Amino acid sequence: MQWSDALCSAFDLQPSLLPPLRRSSSVLGPVLQEVANTLNIPSSALVIAGGGDTQLAIKSTRPAVDDMVIVSGTTTPIVKLTGDYTLDAGERTGPAATSLPAALSSKPTPASPVSTTSA
Repeated sequence: MQWSDALCSAFDLQPSLLPPLRRSSSVLGPVLQEVANTLNIPSSALVIAGGGDTQLAIKSTRPAVDDMVIVSGTTTPIVKLTGDYTLDAGERTGPAATSLPAALSSKPTPASPVSTTSA
């Protein structure tokens, strides 16, 4: 496994700056003593690699280009795979940030959050 050269290039990242990739559920080792003390957990607690629930749920469906995936939980992102990667010049984040109406195209501030759901 290795980081995507295309995505690293799109975000102007050097792959050497990123941590090694690990398979989900890989045991990385015991929690640091300082962290164990802060969280009041045993220092024998293990750190295990994982991922975002929504992203892993989408991946588990094995979608292809032009598929639509809906994952319903505490949030309900709806994702359509297009085969292309579109950067958002407004630097917004969210599952539908690139499909916001023009009226919401300015960069949001903490005082004016932007909803990424369509009406």
